[in-house]
Amino acid sequence: MNTGKVGSKALRFLSKQPARAYRSHPIRTAFQCSAPGPSSPPHDRPHFPCVDAHAARESKIISSRSASSSSSSSSSSGPEPPYARPNPTTYNVYHHHSPLPLVYADPLPSFDIAYETWGTLSPRKDNVILLHTGLSASSHAASTKLNPADGWWEKFIGPGRALDTNQFFIICTNVLGGCYGSTGPSSIDPITGEPYATRFPVLSIFDMVRAQFCLLDHLGIHSLYASVGSSMGAMQSLAAGWLYPERVGKVVSISGTARSSPSAIAMRFAQRSVLMADPNWKKGFYYDGLPPHTGMKLARPGLRPLSNTPVLILGVQSDILFPVEQQREVADALRIAGNQMVSYYELGGVWGHDTFFSHTAQLTQQKMRAKVPGGRVVVKPHRTRYGPFALHTALDGPMPQADGREEIEVKNPANGERLATYVLPHAHAHAHPIQFQLPIPFFPAPVSPLCATHLPTHAPADRRRPPSARIVSASQEDVRSAIYSAHEVFKAGLWSRAPASTRATVLANLARDLEERVPELAKIETLQTGRAIREMKAQLGRLPEWLDYYASVLRTHTSFVAPTQGPLLNYVQRVPLGVVAQVIPFNHPLLIAVKKIAPALAAGNSVIVKPSELAPISVLEFAEMAVAAGVPAGVLQVLPGYGRTVGKQLVSDPAVKKVDITAGTDTGRAIGKIVGANLSHYTAELGGKAPILVFGDADVPSAVNGAAFACFVASGQTCVSGTRLLVQDDVYDEFMDGFLQKAKSITERMGNPLNPKSTMGSVISLRQLQRIEGIVQRGVGTILAGGKRMMGTSTLDGFDFSQGAFFPPTVITDVPTEDDLWREEIFGPVVVVKRFSSEQEGIDLANGCKYGLGAGVWTQNLSRAHRVSASIQAGLVWVNTHHRNDPSSPWGGMKDSGIGRENGIEAFEAYTQSKSTIVNIASAEETRTTQDWFAEDDAEKRYG
Repeated sequence: MNTGKVGSKALRFLSKQPARAYRSHPIRTAFQCSAPGPSSPPHDRPHFPCVDAHAARESKIISSRSASSSSSSSSSSGPEPPYARPNPTTYNVYHHHSPLPLVYADPLPSFDIAYETWGTLSPRKDNVILLHTGLSASSHAASTKLNPADGWWEKFIGPGRALDTNQFFIICTNVLGGCYGSTGPSSIDPITGEPYATRFPVLSIFDMVRAQFCLLDHLGIHSLYASVGSSMGAMQSLAAGWLYPERVGKVVSISGTARSSPSAIAMRFAQRSVLMADPNWKKGFYYDGLPPHTGMKLARPGLRPLSNTPVLILGVQSDILFPVEQQREVADALRIAGNQMVSYYELGGVWGHDTFFSHTAQLTQQKMRAKVPGGRVVVKPHRTRYGPFALHTALDGPMPQADGREEIEVKNPANGERLATYVLPHAHAHAHPIQFQLPIPFFPAPVSPLCATHLPTHAPADRRRPPSARIVSASQEDVRSAIYSAHEVFKAGLWSRAPASTRATVLANLARDLEERVPELAKIETLQTGRAIREMKAQLGRLPEWLDYYASVLRTHTSFVAPTQGPLLNYVQRVPLGVVAQVIPFNHPLLIAVKKIAPALAAGNSVIVKPSELAPISVLEFAEMAVAAGVPAGVLQVLPGYGRTVGKQLVSDPAVKKVDITAGTDTGRAIGKIVGANLSHYTAELGGKAPILVFGDADVPSAVNGAAFACFVASGQTCVSGTRLLVQDDVYDEFMDGFLQKAKSITERMGNPLNPKSTMGSVISLRQLQRIEGIVQRGVGTILAGGKRMMGTSTLDGFDFSQGAFFPPTVITDVPTEDDLWREEIFGPVVVVKRFSSEQEGIDLANGCKYGLGAGVWTQNLSRAHRVSASIQAGLVWVNTHHRNDPSSPWGGMKDSGIGRENGIEAFEAYTQSKSTIVNIASAEETRTTQDWFAEDDAEKRYG
């Protein structure tokens, strides 16, 4: 480590706010006082065996050493390294008598923390720097009077150095789980009387930091001037700032990270494997004999075989299985190890992990000569994101310069018109679909594409278009892993116990990111659902409102104190549920996902989303955006797959504490039985068959326009679609003339859904189209408009309807109330019309259905509007409008249309549960005299 550079940066950072009255003379630069010179003695070789300072056990080991020989001291491995034998008189030990809660294990009954200090503690105890160590370091960071030996950070600590003892009081601990005086695997288990060894509980970084703050509490130190650490100590430093933001003034992280990379985990696994191969390992119970010296010696040298070997590392920028960040880590680690022959390259391409199969031209010697300083060449792709987003359609205007990249055009075979162009980064690429190798973008569960299930992602509006992505379905193991990961993240508190203001800030950041990407996401939604781009832009443009709303809820929602009799303080809080599952339909993929995700995240839950297998791409994109905005990895996960497999397994797991679905009523009932058996919370927005009542006093042109929107927006694929149109006799003829003309106009202006002038798109699939057509043709009634699949070409733009699932606005009259057209949800642009005479007849017809989600009332009579609205059995009633939605307004149904509500405070609280804390505030004397239920006197006692 270059102590000069790192030390000077740390010095400048720590000196921005000097501690009060403890700066006795000017500070020299870290380079002047600490840079090692040619005459500096080399550092002693570190000793790896972990042996604590208990004299009795040391004597036992030493005697065993002289009485036996070890295979680990054979001539092939050289003499045994000496023991690192800390002297317990050279450091302090704090014994904590109370249990310490652990993240991954039962509480530790008690523990010791070894520590050393440098400098002088100020009277106000506000000049303290807590120094965190790496995995194998002791608390001896620098020399002291009691222990004059050089410490592991000798050049950093002292008068005028980076950690200036003229200013600061520095505390360094041996980390919990260490073996230099603090409780660790070599300590005695009070239950068994033997060393813990491999029975010692698994610790998290949070556990280590909480133990250190127990020491600070013991010393009467409330606040830290700074938390400083390197390596694993840097992780502790970051954790200290996160766990105790009100107590930590500054955080210094050196050579650290917030997570262990897969390569680091693999490296440690390899080291442990070498260590455990030593015969002296004895499954970790080697404390009555010799430690595994050979294994310890080989574990570190095992990292160095590549130090003199030329290495070429290639990363693929769109690879989400092994991201380029991990490839860079490998290259950097090799260079740090002294290898000066490391070359690192990044390949462009949009096919992720499999790019090396197609981009053979980039692997040639000619390409590899174009290096930049440092041995790295970056081949930039057309877009940095994966998915169908490098798409340039005919509606985007002139094609930008391709810069030598290959363009593959998608043409309309009917007229040769260019519909879209895929821009490929390199001339030797091929038109393969983009592949998502990882079904859970933020939980690293590898998937074999050879045996995986792939989800179809064809554009329903144009079957000629190549699949926009190849989505790998989550496996059973993926689902289990996702639930386990979500539960562990929830327990760790990274999000669940984060301050409300922190969660609010992240949601607001995500809202701003979403605003910027609305045009791109709208195109994705159009491609995967077939809905008109004009609809998707308008709909997605409002989604940031939901994130902003719940960010505001977090800033304003408060706990309360319940009035309670007696000397008691009863405060009530809302706490998150835990792991929650959400099932998203195909009709509004991103809208419904955001409506559910926003309150769930705001409440502090871990969220697992199962999007529709027909439209998963935009939800995957949103999850990626959430992590970029600050949602911790594992808090929001997406599991693509089929409902009968992935969805069923997800909602059936007892670890899932709430299920929130939007689906058909039959599906809702089936899932409700499963959720109920697990005693989990449940919200279900189910089917609908919304009535639209047009009274004789309505403004007919407005009613025509509003009814057309209610019936045909989203091609009728919405749960509040106005599929039962009830018109009073007084205006029936006038209304029907205008309504049929509107339906004809919509049909004539249908075309390519990507065309912003197109009025209505396709339905989601040919299967759904066949279902719609079948119900219409079997039904009893008179078809006034539409009724059959659209074929031929568009009069708007020549689009070939026969290549997609297009069904026109369909109007049917004279339908009996027992017919499926009247009773069942069709989920298509089909409306049945009935006339009524009296107000009560209209209300009875509106309520004569098993569904009760949405309804519309058109009248200019204010009294009638309120009277009729109150009588209609629906969770949503619109007056002189339809399908209005706001994040503050509860959304849900009555009767067979569901249970619970989306939106508003109701949704937020539905993702929480109340927790009452009742505190006895009576004095000890009063408590003794009035609350001893089994006292021998006859005084009256309160029960409860």
